Amino acid sequence: MKNVLTYIEAKNQAFGQREIFELLKNKAIPGKQRLAFVPYMAHFVFSFMDVNRFILRDLETDDDYQKLVNIHSYEDAHHWPWYLEDLKKLGLDKQQSFSSTLLFLWSDQGIQSRMITYDMIAIARQLSAKEKIILVEVIEKTGSVFLGVTADVSNELGQGDNYLYYGNNHLACETGHHMGTDNVEDFLHAIVLNDEEIKNGYALVDKIYDLYNNFVDEMFQYASNHSFEELVKCESFPQFIDLEVLEESRSLDG
Repeated sequence: MKNVLTYIEAKNQAFGQREIFELLKNKAIPGKQRLAFVPYMAHFVFSFMDVNRFILRDLETDDDYQKLVNIHSYEDAHHWPWYLEDLKKLGLDKQQSFSSTLLFLWSDQGIQSRMITYDMIAIARQLSAKEKIILVEVIEKTGSVFLGVTADVSNELGQGDNYLYYGNNHLACETGHHMGTDNVEDFLHAIVLNDEEIKNGYALVDKIYDLYNNFVDEMFQYASNHSFEELVKCESFPQFIDLEVLEESRSLDG
């Protein structure tokens, strides 16, 4: 597993150079404007809860590796209330119609916020318990990069301890209790993988980082194209679904 973990570290270094992180670190831009992507994450936050509850978790197991994954799945499945609280504190908790909410959640400007969990589910269903640990490790590493930077922005705004999802609270949970055990790094390094498992591990890491790269790149586009102040003021979040794509799918079905 050491080789795969080293590979994850290299991929994570590259991940941390994506444009969204440059934006979040740019103090020339007002702090709240740097958080203009917060609505964009709605589908991801809640579908990620389901990934942990129904895909990664397997309670009918005697496998020690799967038990470790189960512990992690319980930790990560309960972060969505923090997101809801931050929506309220940021003034982004809209009283919009149900139809407007549906259109926003499945809008074309949030395709990758949905595809990351759809594709992750398809991948995770095929994984062994050892491979799930690799997946969880990538999730943890990408989360630490993202939350480390959002916590910095929250602290700049004087809200580091007040914002539960984007502030110090979430970051501490990600870095303080990784997979529910204090010696998890020693445990991970002690896992023995054969040559085929190492090869598959590298391929898995590549696939998951591709998903996260697409996700944060689209997140950057959303933050760049929307004014935080306008998002607060508007009656409902902007939404757009390409009707030509819809018509094409209908013609294929018919």
